[in-house]
Amino acid sequence: MKSFNSVQATFARIDVEKAEAGSPADQAMIVTAARAAPGGTEGLNAVACEKLRAWTMDKVQWLVARKAKPGERTLVFE
Repeated sequence: MKSFNSVQATFARIDVEKAEAGSPADQAMIVTAARAAPGGTEGLNAVACEKLRAWTMDKVQWLVARKAKPGERTLVFE
């Protein structure tokens, strides 16, 4: 569980303002669009973090279910 929490903490540090792009012009365009979006860059960071968290949880649950024996209860994360 410690590694899982570390992954979640890493997702929480996502910052679109620090993202890299193929060129400075692309980076400026992306950051400008993110700032103009509803919620600004903080909102976009939160959406990205939540989407990654949900994807990770889905994969963990899939792996746990795959390893479960028939009739055995599986661990469910909320």
